[in-house]
Amino acid sequence: MTASAAACPFCQPAQLVTQNNLAYAVVDKHPVTPGHALIVPYRQVADYFGTTQTEKVVLRSLIDAVKTILDAKPHPRYRGDMEGPRGGVCGAIPKKQFC
Repeated sequence: MTASAAACPFCQPAQLVTQNNLAYAVVDKHPVTPGHALIVPYRQVADYFGTTQTEKVVLRSLIDAVKTILDAKPHPRYRGDMEGPRGGVCGAIPKKQFC
């Protein structure tokens, strides 16, 4: 394993919720809402739009699987949705933080 892979939080996932051959889902350490999870492709890409069509299908199927497993619905972030948020969309881009 390279030093960059060892430092990457996505290269050694913990607390797997579910997985398949192209992607995995993990519980978010700093959830934006209860039941929040991260769905990550095994192949490193800059964002969702860098995934292949096959990966997109697999990622979407994991959303359904995680909803069933965690009995939760995906919700977008919005101002004031929780007190003292950390991580997630709220803190992802420092210049655009709104919390």
